[in-house]
Amino acid sequence: MVPGEILTFAGGQQCEVITVEADTGAAGELSVRWITFLDTLLFPDDNDAFTGDIAGDGVLDGLVHQRAYSPLNLHRFLADLSDDRSVEVGGDDVRAIYKTTVSRRQTDQILNLVGGATITDEVSQHAFGGSVSQAGGATLYSGLAIQITDADASSEPVVIQDDAVVSPAYWANAFMPNSIAGRVRVLRQTRTNNVAIDGGRVIAKLLEYSDTYFVGDTVLGTGETGVAVFSSSDGNNQTAVGTVAGAPYNTVIFTEGYQLLDFNNGNGPRPFGLSADFGSASSPQTYERTKYVQRRGTAETAFGRDAQLLTGFTLDFSYDTEAGGPFSEDEEVAWGTELPYTGEAGGPFQVGEVVVGGTSSARGRVIYLDDQGTTGTILVQGSSGSFSNTETITGQTSSATATTGTVVNNANAGTMRLYALDDAGATGNLYGQRTRGVAPANNQQVYGATSLATALVDGTANSRVVNTQFVGGYTGSAFNPGAFGVAIDPSDAIAADLFFDLTGATQQPPNNQQGIVTQGVIGDYLAVYPWDGATLDTNGDPSPTVDEMLLAVALVAGVTATVDVGAGNIPANTPAAGFLRVERDSDSEYDLLEYTSHDGDAVFTLGGSTPTAPSAAAIGNNVFRALVDKIWTATGTPESYTAVQTSTNQVAIILQRGGVSPIVPFRGSATFGAAGFTAAVQRISDE
Repeated sequence: MVPGEILTFAGGQQCEVITVEADTGAAGELSVRWITFLDTLLFPDDNDAFTGDIAGDGVLDGLVHQRAYSPLNLHRFLADLSDDRSVEVGGDDVRAIYKTTVSRRQTDQILNLVGGATITDEVSQHAFGGSVSQAGGATLYSGLAIQITDADASSEPVVIQDDAVVSPAYWANAFMPNSIAGRVRVLRQTRTNNVAIDGGRVIAKLLEYSDTYFVGDTVLGTGETGVAVFSSSDGNNQTAVGTVAGAPYNTVIFTEGYQLLDFNNGNGPRPFGLSADFGSASSPQTYERTKYVQRRGTAETAFGRDAQLLTGFTLDFSYDTEAGGPFSEDEEVAWGTELPYTGEAGGPFQVGEVVVGGTSSARGRVIYLDDQGTTGTILVQGSSGSFSNTETITGQTSSATATTGTVVNNANAGTMRLYALDDAGATGNLYGQRTRGVAPANNQQVYGATSLATALVDGTANSRVVNTQFVGGYTGSAFNPGAFGVAIDPSDAIAADLFFDLTGATQQPPNNQQGIVTQGVIGDYLAVYPWDGATLDTNGDPSPTVDEMLLAVALVAGVTATVDVGAGNIPANTPAAGFLRVERDSDSEYDLLEYTSHDGDAVFTLGGSTPTAPSAAAIGNNVFRALVDKIWTATGTPESYTAVQTSTNQVAIILQRGGVSPIVPFRGSATFGAAGFTAAVQRISDE
């Protein structure tokens, strides 16, 4: 057998080999992690046969011994060590009967270690089914049972505590009896120095690639607390993970941070905090890429950190009275009991440690530190008691000391990761993911951990619904509904998509469709122009409608930066950005002008290759849309344009190539309808 090998027993049980010990070739000892252990199955028995998926098969020689123990097991073990009448000679296998009692059983699930007895983090990984406290309750290890309902009884959770992913090695040898009692059952340290770690909060996620994702949370305390998580096979995510790592999936571009997106739905630019551009991927491929980015064990990042931590935009609030700013995106923003200090010695203090007031005996865990040498500010969470002004505070890990200034004892304490910043100077809005504690209160001061900016919360903070996956739902062809603050880039969004902007307003794109032309090769010249559906040239081919629009304002060469065709004259189905042909005065030929936007009514704004008009053009000169007007980019890749489809219109398609490898000019047409169009050109050699 080898580490990582999966063993399957005749009774249906499965386990993964963790270590191979005392291996003599035909015999040895294995440490394993149970991955399939159904409610109706017991441990394999002596002489049960198993098959391995890598190195070979075997037969059990003896009984299976579980490597994890309940608090009651530990209590009985300690009692057994403590009933020896003899004087201790050495070692730790016996304890004389006259020594101090070391454990007291409150219930079968709740054990209190007394008399100076303690367990370590390593021991806690082998315990399950209850809680163990020590040091008079100052330290607590709480029972966590993750109850998993999934497609194939093999999912592992992603566990997050205090805004950090718990290494899966933590439960490598944990007892995993069944999905109902908990496939992962361990003890986690939830209190040190008499202060809870983030109030005992723990998040459990299922992020198994090819299954649906899920987020659950709970608060741990005494005894064992369960958290139920659910998943099923994701029919929209069955492509092999190795494939999704490469092209075209890896051309998907995620834009993070505050941004304005205009879906051309009449609502104008709307605020979002995360968008995805398909690149050369399709909509289903983009969805699979989002699953890949967040999968269990991913190396990908989101907003500058482990993508497994990303839940989405779960907290936002307005602020005023900003000072020392601005805040910065991706930084941690904190709020809590405020301890300004002077006279620091033996420091600095440390984020995560507990500080204790010398006079008040109040204590709290540091979640923010602005250290300026001998002065600074600390924010603490989980305060017990109220800190006092001008008292000595001591860090229980760093041993740093300082004297408090004017203390502000706040009931609300927590942190958020700032994903999107809408900054208007002294006021604005913060959008992000709550990572610890509870939301801040109205008029409570918040602090930026990187920027050191401060501001006051202006109004009630908004807590948003947690999504099972950060992009929201997917139907197989549309992102519907999308998660709060997350959208697909307008160039890729379709009418079936549904997004919620950062104000909570619903944004649904109009019917964006593509006109697609295929079968050209690199170097061909392609044009797609409007056509009235009837007018033919002298050869009987569709004739572009060159007088589609008329200039309402004259163009001045090198000066004019817009093309005004008069109110109500921009045609339906006009791309948001593209090209125009404009009749020039000098010879009545047509310049090609690039525009970057239009108002849907009368005015195109020039930009790109032609930020101003290249030639003079008088009022009344012809203007028409150059829907496509370019040299073919790549053989085998279609050329296209995208527009909002509100009505049906005809287009003329022209393909030409002279010089080397000339072709017979092609003239054709297509109808841009509710589904756009796809048309193939014909290439006939003219050599």
